[in-house]
Amino acid sequence: ARVTRTGAGDYTVNLPLMTAGHGTALVTAYGDAPAHCAVMRWVARGTGVVLKVACTDVSGAPFDTRFSLVYSASATAGYGAATQRGAAILADKPHAVREYTPDPDFSISMGSSPMTVGRTGTGTYQWTLTADPSWGASTVLVTPYGAPGNFFSAQAVGQQPHALITVYCSD
Repeated sequence: ARVTRTGAGDYTVNLPLMTAGHGTALVTAYGDAPAHCAVMRWVARGTGVVLKVACTDVSGAPFDTRFSLVYSASATAGYGAATQRGAAILADKPHAVREYTPDPDFSISMGSSPMTVGRTGTGTYQWTLTADPSWGASTVLVTPYGAPGNFFSAQAVGQQPHALITVYCSD
């Protein structure tokens, strides 16, 4: 990977040899400085995937900081597609009043049932996916897309055959 600083708190990340533009990107600020980072967008080019990352301090001002980034094109972070464990979505309709099915080009579903996501209140969203009994304990990772400086947290409730994940957002 090659990271280029393009301005205060703004970075371009080039991932050579990653040719699939569909997938999931996760980013988080790294280190002891109070900062937030978000993936602003990503595109696939013939030579790899290019991501734009923006980082801010707690007041929302652009801020130079270290960050960690995971990009996955065909499997969730830490699990291969063959394991049938894990899932990922890009929830890109924050004002949708009805539950919707996330874009399959930017989602990874390990089950056969469709996943859904919907707004349940101001800054609160619920993601429903099929859960496999063999998963046992799970970890939920949430990262902002196009919203640097916002805070996110998640709570998962496993209920076979579905898992309900509630995501809380604030600025």
